[in-house]
Amino acid sequence: LYIIQVIYFTGAFLLLKIFRPSFQFTIDEIFYMALIVLDVIIEYFFIIIPLKKYYLKRMKEMSKIEEFRATFEKEWEKCLDKLAPIAQRYAEQFVVGNRLRPILFFLGSSCGQYKNLKDENLINIVKAACSLELIHKASVMFDDWIDNDSKRNGRDVYLKQYPDVNTMVLLGCAMLGEAQVNFAECRKSFKCRKNGEDI
Repeated sequence: LYIIQVIYFTGAFLLLKIFRPSFQFTIDEIFYMALIVLDVIIEYFFIIIPLKKYYLKRMKEMSKIEEFRATFEKEWEKCLDKLAPIAQRYAEQFVVGNRLRPILFFLGSSCGQYKNLKDENLINIVKAACSLELIHKASVMFDDWIDNDSKRNGRDVYLKQYPDVNTMVLLGCAMLGEAQVNFAECRKSFKCRKNGEDI
């Protein structure tokens, strides 16, 4: 808004000088224009530039989250390939989701230092995040079966697509088992600390 005002007054001044060379601004008008220019300069250096730096920083953080999510999706595909039979592999409940749990786990387990994560640590976090998602998806399958639901978030539940209860129970148990295997594989990379020391 202030920039538009500066442009407006500058343009008006130039037009007046062209068409009415004898026109003179009053002291008050010149002072007002100077205040507007000063205000624009202050806002640019003390508000716009800091905001720009802040949002650039946030964008870099978001790019790291997107990198995690892409890596997670690849690992999730591998988990499903190992567990699910060919048809059930593409159940809607497996492929949909905002991945909120894995992302929150990523942010928490990296303790805000995710920009400096080594690839090995990132893979371990991804594996553990897949374990959380496996547990979540298995619990959703069992919950829908117990409640006899046909829809979840507007989509068909697993048993609606694949009505074989025996296969569903075996698959759910296998998902819970695979989650434990993943946790065991990457356990050493997650250290608990007490009074500043690893325990």
